[in-house]
Amino acid sequence: SYTNHTVMAEALEKWPQHLFSSLLPRIFQIVCEINARFCGELWQKFPGDYGKVSYNAIMDSNQIKMAITGYGGADKKQMQLMVQSVLRLKSLPRPDDAAGFTMLQEQLGKVLDPLVDRVLLATGVISVCVEGNLPLWIVVLLVVRDLVLLIEGRIMIALMHKLVSVSYVGKFATTFLLFGFSFLLLGTPQVPGLGLVESPLLPGLGAQPALLGVDLVYIGTILSLTVFVMYNVKGWGAYFRYRKQQAAA
Repeated sequence: SYTNHTVMAEALEKWPQHLFSSLLPRIFQIVCEINARFCGELWQKFPGDYGKVSYNAIMDSNQIKMAITGYGGADKKQMQLMVQSVLRLKSLPRPDDAAGFTMLQEQLGKVLDPLVDRVLLATGVISVCVEGNLPLWIVVLLVVRDLVLLIEGRIMIALMHKLVSVSYVGKFATTFLLFGFSFLLLGTPQVPGLGLVESPLLPGLGAQPALLGVDLVYIGTILSLTVFVMYNVKGWGAYFRYRKQQAAA
């Protein structure tokens, strides 16, 4: 329910209760009910600590804290189980633990950010394959690369409870691939062949004109393989350092 914006005080939107109730009377009743239930949970977690309950409450000092409204109304148990399962965590930070939420956000970002990129790339690969504009070996190479990284990522989480940081080279690779897939689906523009290799498996590298998207996919594929090597070197290097520290301890 929280993002990096909603835990920042300057970005935490607050509405005066009298304005909210006059403009949205029915929604105001629902928010009041959410606040009552959420405060009940807070009193159970922090019995007698009025300061913490007031600080974390949805409605306080005649104001409604919009970000906390989303948190209080969310199905937190299911979200907690999902996050704990993905990150292999034993427990989640408390609502007032800003440092813990920052750490949690970073770990989730390392998991979800590349996952979203992979979904976008998979959509592009499937679409281009249907159109028949891309050599099959590139599709197989990209799919195998992503599957290996997915498996290795799960291994890293299981062994060290963390992932390798996302590389900017990977972002460039994703950008080139997405633009390449887009141009291939559009079927334009065409560019002169490079005249390097004459092979049906390498369109665009021969003398015949080819779509610009093919060249962009080549660049993206080379960058993707570079990132694959970088992630493996960094990831397994971090794992062996972790094992060494564990053995020394």
